[in-house]
Amino acid sequence: MKKSILLCLLLTSVIGIIGGCSKNVGLLEPKLKSYDQIAVAPFLTDKTSQGMERRFAIDLATRLSLAEKEKTWIYDQSDALNPIETALTELELLSIEKAFTAASDKNSPDATLAAEIGKKVGADLILIGSIEKLKIDEEMDNRPAYDMSNQAGISGTTRFVLVYQTALVDMHVIAVDVKSGDIIWNNKKLKGYTKYCREFQTQDPAKEYSRVSEDQIKADLRKHMVARLGNQMLGNLIKGRDIPEYLMKPTRRLTRSGGEVRLK
Repeated sequence: MKKSILLCLLLTSVIGIIGGCSKNVGLLEPKLKSYDQIAVAPFLTDKTSQGMERRFAIDLATRLSLAEKEKTWIYDQSDALNPIETALTELELLSIEKAFTAASDKNSPDATLAAEIGKKVGADLILIGSIEKLKIDEEMDNRPAYDMSNQAGISGTTRFVLVYQTALVDMHVIAVDVKSGDIIWNNKKLKGYTKYCREFQTQDPAKEYSRVSEDQIKADLRKHMVARLGNQMLGNLIKGRDIPEYLMKPTRRLTRSGGEVRLK
């Protein structure tokens, strides 16, 4: 009996811990309703994701503003219209890095500086974040696959090989209440994952270079992440994306000796 009671208490404690750890990575949508002026700062990037700083913030803020027109969205739209960058200059900061580093430090989270930036631009909530560990990979599956779309037998079918391309990225997003300086949302585990599969005839020399370009993959990944993040912020207005999201795959029916080809 005592063992049963102890087990129940242990399970209750574990569930409580899990619940406590996950409460900050749920939907931001319920809390977002109480804010009207929302700033979206340029995202920090590392060497792998360099170039997505302002572009991602623009994509995200634009998508959010189209979905929720009643709120005011404050972000750097161009070199001439750049309230966040102007605020950083006035605070003698080169980027959002110092504010993000302080707020994301698990040992001493401090959102004071992020709140100061929010005040400078007239926001009551500010979003800061990072995009890092962007990884684009390619894998060729050289096992012949046969087009069975319009044929009943193997004879005369065309042989294909499959080429997979994948893109993975990590994102960390923090929402700071400007008035109180409190972190109201700390999403450390938001991942993006897009995937492509193209088929090439085995004798087609184009298979050596006809891939989805890196620029296109990065643009697709931004759209994917905007939708994922937007869904967590405005779930009733922005549709999320699957993980992984297949953005390209064969439309023809491909088979091997074991049956129809199943994509990885």
